Amino acid sequence: MSGFKPIESLQVVDSLGISKTVFSHVSNLHHLLVDWERYRKNGTKICEAIAALKLHECTDDYFPRQTDPLIKSLLESCLALQNIVDGINIIKLQVDSLAILQKSEQAVICTWSMSMIAETISKVYDILENEICLKNTIAEYCTLQR
Repeated sequence: MSGFKPIESLQVVDSLGISKTVFSHVSNLHHLLVDWERYRKNGTKICEAIAALKLHECTDDYFPRQTDPLIKSLLESCLALQNIVDGINIIKLQVDSLAILQKSEQAVICTWSMSMIAETISKVYDILENEICLKNTIAEYCTLQR
């Protein structure tokens, strides 16, 4: 992802402006995915820091004082990731609507038709939604263990 950036020269010229609209959605999706990667890496570092505390060795009535800020940071990362998934869902719904309006398999960006773009964004959304559910489950487990 770090090497890819949507460029306007890939748009197909159309009279309705669908290509420009789709390009805008793809560009916004790209920005959200870059943010996703940044927050995911941050969450991974927080999880590694929590694991380094060796909480399994602590007694029931004692936890290191670093636990609270780490758990709060982890929850903030999960919330940021959830916001990104919500943003991708909005893009998915808008692109799905455009795919319904553009029934032909005419290329919109490069050789990609509207239905291909909509299907790909839908798959990205489904994958990230499943991942955020897993991350939320892990974060919830961590907060219950405090």
